[in-house]
Amino acid sequence: MVKHVKSPMLRTILIVLVISIVAIGAIAYGKGYRITKDESGRQIVAGTGLLVITSSPDGARTFIDGELSTATDDTINLKPGKYTVKIEKDGYFPWEKEIVIKNEQVTETNALLFPKAPQLTNLTTTGISNPVSDSKGQILAYTVASASANLNGVYIMNLNRGFLPIGDAHRQISSNLIDNFSEATLEFSPDSSELLATITPTASGSARSYLLRTNEFNPSPLLVTASADTIRENWKQDMEEILDERLRSMPKNARILAKEYFANPLFSPEEDNILYTASASGTLSIAINPPIPSTNSTPEVRNVVEGNLYVYNIKDDKNYLFREKTEDTEFPQFIWHPDNRHLYYIENNRINSVEYDGFNKTTVYAGPFINNFLVPWPDGAGMVILTSFNDSSIPPNLYRIIFK
Repeated sequence: MVKHVKSPMLRTILIVLVISIVAIGAIAYGKGYRITKDESGRQIVAGTGLLVITSSPDGARTFIDGELSTATDDTINLKPGKYTVKIEKDGYFPWEKEIVIKNEQVTETNALLFPKAPQLTNLTTTGISNPVSDSKGQILAYTVASASANLNGVYIMNLNRGFLPIGDAHRQISSNLIDNFSEATLEFSPDSSELLATITPTASGSARSYLLRTNEFNPSPLLVTASADTIRENWKQDMEEILDERLRSMPKNARILAKEYFANPLFSPEEDNILYTASASGTLSIAINPPIPSTNSTPEVRNVVEGNLYVYNIKDDKNYLFREKTEDTEFPQFIWHPDNRHLYYIENNRINSVEYDGFNKTTVYAGPFINNFLVPWPDGAGMVILTSFNDSSIPPNLYRIIFK
């Protein structure tokens, strides 16, 4: 009787082959390859791309080319091509964008949904004037004139400390018992540690400037009228040095682009996106070679036109047209949203939000507000405005618009 003995080497080869096939299949699956049908109905293995669908708040309905697909947050595979993605949630403005899916690449939505009826809560009650924000948008200063003399003066509000209780969020740093600080215009130092309070001249006196410390009450504020212009010039130079340091921290090739084409650069909170006006027309050279794929499928623009607004993403070396120059209008002032991907601006007495690549403009507030005063809340959950709700008989107050 002859026994059949399997070769150990053959068995090892078969095991290695099976493991290799499984590994290759897993890698292909991870890259987005799926079994699908071609136009004739035959089953084939075809490449796909990943669409990562996220929204804030999450749990929104996602429509792809008009058909309900899934809810955020989710990741789905799609064949390469263009798709119209719409994200909706009850009580919120919809988000919509044309998305380009590429083989073996990841594309993200990052939809920020704004409520149609945001909450509104007051931050002050006494009536305030002359509000200003520090350069980081974290501290507000304002004057009060409607209380008693010892309570009238200059106040500081720290937005990072919340807004309840009110007494813990703001404090008085000067009093009208010393001078008429209720009428002062206010200017922050670059590091927010000091405030220059200038009281405008009256018929009975000349202008006076005081230097106030922002972290405490100033019982004897320093009178700096003679040196006020020098202080302003020094602070201006400090801000320019801060901007220069940010530019120097950029990768070398990106730094070269900024020097050649970027005018009035405005860095995002995380300092990886820059809103700028093109100082000259030309073609931006590639700063990262070979180019890296971006999760934003909006086509970039390397040929810039002098005077147009662009946003440059330092990390991905991608440049997006934000707004084209027009002859009859000036650009509004843009303020970065704390999420690093959106900007606020005021136009036609409305507060709007727009993504950093210029898409998904949303009017987030259309009610009354004064002097175009707008400061985003540091955590991105809302903003601060100044309003009296069109009632001229009452002094305006600071209000917080709450989005989430």
